[in-house]
Amino acid sequence: MKSVYNTSSITSSANELKIHVGVRVRDLRLSRGMSMRQVEAAGGPHSQTLMHIEHGKANPTMRTMKKLARAMGFHPATLFEPVEGDKRIRRRDAFVYGLTDEEFEFVVVKLRKEE
Repeated sequence: MKSVYNTSSITSSANELKIHVGVRVRDLRLSRGMSMRQVEAAGGPHSQTLMHIEHGKANPTMRTMKKLARAMGFHPATLFEPVEGDKRIRRRDAFVYGLTDEEFEFVVVKLRKEE
């Protein structure tokens, strides 16, 4: 039986969220001047797990996200907040997160429409 729901838009939204959260986590970690190993040593997730989160490849639990936020000295909600006034996506980030050129262009177009 074929589903009556458009699961492709759900999957797309979930992937966008993982990428957004990953970029946000990376930016926050770097703003604290912390390496992945330092986050791990401060009580955060294993550095390999953190790498997967930052690259948008993981589906971390809320428990993991709480540990991560606390290890970096942030409230967990901070990890999901939009960055005020910063809607840019850098091609370097797209490369790091493994986006194809088509995916990169899709994200850029979507962000421009939201402005």
